[in-house]
Amino acid sequence: MQMLKLLRNKIQSLTKIQRNILTMILVLIDLGVIIFWISFWVSLPKITLPEEKTVEEEMFNLLAIVLSTNPENNFLIVNPVKTTTFPPSFGGQVEDREVKIIIGEDTALVKFEPSEIPPEEREKKELIIVEEGKEPVVLEIEEPTLVQKKIKISDIKEGDKIYVKTKENVVGKSEIEEINFIHIVP
Repeated sequence: MQMLKLLRNKIQSLTKIQRNILTMILVLIDLGVIIFWISFWVSLPKITLPEEKTVEEEMFNLLAIVLSTNPENNFLIVNPVKTTTFPPSFGGQVEDREVKIIIGEDTALVKFEPSEIPPEEREKKELIIVEEGKEPVVLEIEEPTLVQKKIKISDIKEGDKIYVKTKENVVGKSEIEEINFIHIVP
């Protein structure tokens, strides 16, 4: 505190011209500091963010609705269905494009159908659920009521919903050749 009083008394004892000179010196010092900081910030190297790389979407399966079949030349014409769910379902929007599905010799064509085995003859398995502090619960489980059957291209009809599993990326393609299997969805 004494230092401030001493400084105030010293400044008051200066003449008006000396006070103006002191004020000018302080203003110039402030301007020098401001100019130094501005030049410091301007001289810093510019950091540029890397450009975002677009990742191309890849899909190796397709849900579609059959528009037409050509069993003689082994191909289908389908409308793909856009899906946003997993597992994919046919609740999506039908795309406004046609895709030619070429069926090769090694392409499996399958369909799930109800089992022909009567319910009383189906194999049953037991599932035992054990909870701590409780009696075990025994559940009987029947074998699946749907069985996978191989079909021919002539069994696929216009309007059928199909799932296509491919060996190649199908995004944006209008013709697909490398196909693992085609499954008619019930």
